[in-house]
Amino acid sequence: VLIARYNLKHHPDEFMMNFEVNNRVRSAGQKCLPITIVDGVVMKQGSYPTNEEIIKWLEIPSEFLEDGCNSGCCGGGCSGCGGH
Repeated sequence: VLIARYNLKHHPDEFMMNFEVNNRVRSAGQKCLPITIVDGVVMKQGSYPTNEEIIKWLEIPSEFLEDGCNSGCCGGGCSGCGGH
């Protein structure tokens, strides 16, 4: 699973290069953020996805997200993010 996270302030080119994201930000402004895209399709905007949504979209077992790191990546030393 490859995950990329971009911040509009620090990565404006990433927002401009994605046609769908660019249109949504131009139309609705920053209130449409965050935008979650899976395989090029916008799955959610305006809030972060839940673990249940991620499991469904990626068709992965729920255990994949249950590694005991409740403090959030990447401050809690999660094995899933390299502990950064």
